[in-house]
Amino acid sequence: MFFALLLALAATAGGALLTYFYDRDAGPLARLSAGAATGTAALGLVGFILSSFMGLNTPALAVSGALTAAPLLLLVRNAKLRARIKDDLRDATEDVRRAATLRDARGATALLLLVASALLLWTVFGRAMYVRGGDTFTGLENNIGDLPFHVGIISGFVHGENFPPEHPEYAGARLTYPFIVDFVTAMYVRAGATLEGALFWQNFMLAVALVVLLWRWASELTRDRLAALLTPALVLLNGGLGFYHFLRESGDVALTHYYTMWGESYRWGNAVAILLVPQRGLLLGLPVALVVWTLWWKAEEGKREKVKGKSEADDAKPRRAAVKKGGKKKGKLSNSQTAERAHAATVTAATIKAEASSARLSSAGLSTSRARFAFYLLPF
Repeated sequence: MFFALLLALAATAGGALLTYFYDRDAGPLARLSAGAATGTAALGLVGFILSSFMGLNTPALAVSGALTAAPLLLLVRNAKLRARIKDDLRDATEDVRRAATLRDARGATALLLLVASALLLWTVFGRAMYVRGGDTFTGLENNIGDLPFHVGIISGFVHGENFPPEHPEYAGARLTYPFIVDFVTAMYVRAGATLEGALFWQNFMLAVALVVLLWRWASELTRDRLAALLTPALVLLNGGLGFYHFLRESGDVALTHYYTMWGESYRWGNAVAILLVPQRGLLLGLPVALVVWTLWWKAEEGKREKVKGKSEADDAKPRRAAVKKGGKKKGKLSNSQTAERAHAATVTAATIKAEASSARLSSAGLSTSRARFAFYLLPF
């Protein structure tokens, strides 16, 4: 079990550290969430390649974990990176302390919603698969058919050395399902975790990362705190208008049917119950996609701001020239001339500040266009 935990921590830490090279503005929680998603994907990819030649054994697991955690070696010689991480951890600790003591109302609200989301996901994924008396159960109806399929894929890797992978239900048929998330689960099981424990902790970690990355993406997209807080709630709690009948029948002794996937009129199922739990590939794919979408949006936003700043600077040049020409005569400047000079100075100062910030980050090795471009290619 310790070996499995070490693999998960190595993947998450390595992925989180890499965010300093392609996403300089992310907070510690967003970095950790992005690291959990991208690190899991990297661990699965590296592990699958090595296991295809070596088999799914301890040496393959050890080398996979070491390669995934290799970015941590950058901490040895990069003092600026260590200082940046130290500052981020200190700021994050202070933010949590202020939110927990209700000194920051907005932070307290965000912390409360995150804890509530984690408790909800803990409860749901705790029922996705559980073992009683040697028998396997699921508490979600939509997972009855999917759970045996995923268990078959995982067991095929763990016990059958299924390389290259074949479909667990159709002999000789190539497995075309996105299986990396199940392969990582098989790595954890091979490293000593139980199947029940490996499924739960992997599901829970990726689901919480999805919530945080949804919040960050909505925050970057809308620049609105309320919209960012509502986005994860809309994803986790969606489900159509079936709640109307639920409220009507909530006083009954026994509730006999579902309310979001019931009858012919209400077919909008909840995303957690019908997507994230049974279709496990989405648990890994959606967080990774959100990382890329956020980078895309920030790149396009940066281009627009750069073009806007350049345009304002070009417009300020003739005004500065006119002010300079008119200022040869001694005397007090007019209100319009004062405003023009102030605007030109503001644009120039903003441009110099942006260029200096970019230069400092580049010298520290914390953000480069090439690094961002490499992560833009993740979906392909």
